[in-house]
Amino acid sequence: MIEGLSMRLKKARKRKQMSQQQVADYLGISRENISQYETQGVTPVTETLMKLAALYDVSADYLLGIEKEKAVFVNGLNDTQKEALQRVADEFREDNLKNMNNR
Repeated sequence: MIEGLSMRLKKARKRKQMSQQQVADYLGISRENISQYETQGVTPVTETLMKLAALYDVSADYLLGIEKEKAVFVNGLNDTQKEALQRVADEFREDNLKNMNNR
């Protein structure tokens, strides 16, 4: 069991304004599986976790609790806007890495 995973999965689903059944249908699994992930601490297999992250527009690191403060929810953005936001984030990340290497 990964601490906080259930809460983050439920929170991300609600931000997407999706029901457990809608998520289950998208993933091709039962609603009961989604419920177990969100309430019983059952950890989804890696493939399902990655699909959930993509569906919810969050990183797998966020769902796993690795990136607690860095999650950005992009609900309401179109694909072009999401790509632009990703490019900006990548540029900041690259600049930070360069600055760390120059120290």
